[in-house]
This record gives sequence, C-alpha cells and structure tokens, in this order.
Amino acid sequence: MRRIMSSETGSILTEYGLLLVIVALSLVAVLGLFRDDLTSKFNEIRAEVSGVSIKR
Repeated sequence: MRRIMSSETGSILTEYGLLLVIVALSLVAVLGLFRDDLTSKFNEIRAEVSGVSIKR
C-alpha cells in the first residue's frame, strides 16, 4: 500500500509540474503577443502619474 501511495505522489507532482510549465509558457506567449499594446498602455499611465504630486 505504501508503494502505491508514494508512486502516485510522484506522478501527481510531475503532473502539477507540467501544468505549471504549460501555464508559464502560455503567459509568456500572451505577453509576447500583446507587448506593444502593454508598453503603450504603461507609457500612458506613467505620463499621467508623472504629473501628479503628493502633498504631505
């Protein structure tokens, strides 16, 4: 019984590892596709925020 449990634990960890790799690669791909749009949006936000002063 212990052999079965340890064997399943190893395969479950492997599956989670593969899932994590797939999610990470998908995130990199999506960010790569929208890089120009994200860059321009962050530049717009930076321009808006740079004009704001915080009074203390």
